[in-house]
Amino acid sequence: MPPEFYPHIKQLRDNNQQIFFRGEDETDRGTRKEKPYGFDGPLTAYRSTDASETWIFAGLRRGGRMLYAFDVSGLTDTTPTAPTLKWRIGCDSAGCTSTDIEDIGQTWSSR
Repeated sequence: MPPEFYPHIKQLRDNNQQIFFRGEDETDRGTRKEKPYGFDGPLTAYRSTDASETWIFAGLRRGGRMLYAFDVSGLTDTTPTAPTLKWRIGCDSAGCTSTDIEDIGQTWSSR
């Protein structure tokens, strides 16, 4: 789970929060919160030609402006281990991870 999503854990666990959707009239909002999004898009996988490395890439899409890469090499059904976070790049509420990616926009695009 990405750190950007931690503030939404209680809301999901309680499962009793009414949702406010963007585009609705703000005057009708009341106590409803915006729908939390996390890794809500498709994952992309890469496997090296000799199958020694396998990586998964995920974007926050509507959940934010971050992209993540995980090394899942060696993970199998019989020997599960934790994936390794290799890098995260983009911008969150604390700022951007790099000055050359400050203009990152929506991370939903496949290109």
